[in-house]
This record gives sequence, structure tokens and C-alpha cells, in this order.
Amino acid sequence: MRTGIVWIGGSSVIAHLACTLREAEIGLRGLGSLSPNEGLLLPTQPGAHLSMTGMRFPLDAVLIVGDRVARVLELEPGQPSIPVDGADYVLELNRGWSRRHGIGPGSSVAAAF
Repeated sequence: MRTGIVWIGGSSVIAHLACTLREAEIGLRGLGSLSPNEGLLLPTQPGAHLSMTGMRFPLDAVLIVGDRVARVLELEPGQPSIPVDGADYVLELNRGWSRRHGIGPGSSVAAAF
């Protein structure tokens, strides 16, 4: 995985970019937590789903279309998979990060890797 910065709204996070399908499939499984301003950026494909199987902590899943947030999902470990059709990327963050930083639909997004 490559590491870079994602600017979202007026905030930023250190993000790991899943560069391969295998990295995307593994995602954050096996980790006990993320640092407070750390995330995982996942490119999506048609028919893609997010799976919380094997996760140990809740997440915010920020669905990104173009350079804007389309939707923020709050996910729990073990939750059934969720379709993310139409999103270009999903940014996975600690649960509540988006709310604390005022992130929601329409928030701007930029990244450098």
C-alpha cells in the first residue's frame, strides 16, 4: 500500500491507498484500531460492496464521487455487506471522525499519494 494525505472538508488524514485487489479485500481486517487521523482509501469497481466481516472496530465509510463526499455510512463489526455502487472511492475512518469534523455530502475531497 502507498501512504499519502487525503484532505476532506477542512481536515486531513494520513491514508493508506489499497493499490491492488488483494489489498482492498484485506482492508483493515486484523487491525485492532486506527490512529485518530488515519484511514484507508479504497478505489471501487462496479458492483463493489463493503464488508465488515472480521473487523474489530466500527468505521465511518465515506463514499466519494469525483472530488466530493456523496454519503457517510456508520458501520459496525459483523454488519452485512453494503453496496457502494456509484462511488469512485471509499475512505474508511474511525467511527465518528466524519461527524466530529463536520464531514457530509458535498464536502470537498483531494488527495496526494
